[in-house]
Amino acid sequence: MKMTIKMLTVLILLTLVAGCKPKGLEGLVPAKGQVLYDAKPLDGAVVTFSPTSGTGRSATATTDAGGNFTLGTMEPKDWIAPGEYQVSVTKYVVQNPMTDEEINAYTLKHDIPPQIISKPEISEKYANFKTSGLTATVPEKGIKDLKFELKSK
Repeated sequence: MKMTIKMLTVLILLTLVAGCKPKGLEGLVPAKGQVLYDAKPLDGAVVTFSPTSGTGRSATATTDAGGNFTLGTMEPKDWIAPGEYQVSVTKYVVQNPMTDEEINAYTLKHDIPPQIISKPEISEKYANFKTSGLTATVPEKGIKDLKFELKSK
């Protein structure tokens, strides 16, 4: 009986360890970089990598105050599959910011949530893969020095 419990415990642990990484996400590698806008670090921008082959998984990241980012596929900073990517960068500013309390009060009063109005803070050409002109190659060993230098004009 004790041997059966031990074997069952080992089997459960092996199943949990094997199940930690979602299927199809094996082989992810680190990909880090920086986004500059008019030669200044771009804080709070969303960087999106989409495979050029049409197959595979996209990855995203949000830049920090230094414009730095680390890509993630399923979760923040969980890396990316090697390959060729087209890249987009977006940053929006909310025109009518509201606190959670204000959103809740508005929703209760009007029976619908408020419309959030935002406008792009950087050139909209970077928001579209076809017009951004941004591409990247992620090698099998990963990459730590991606750099995107965006311009307002």
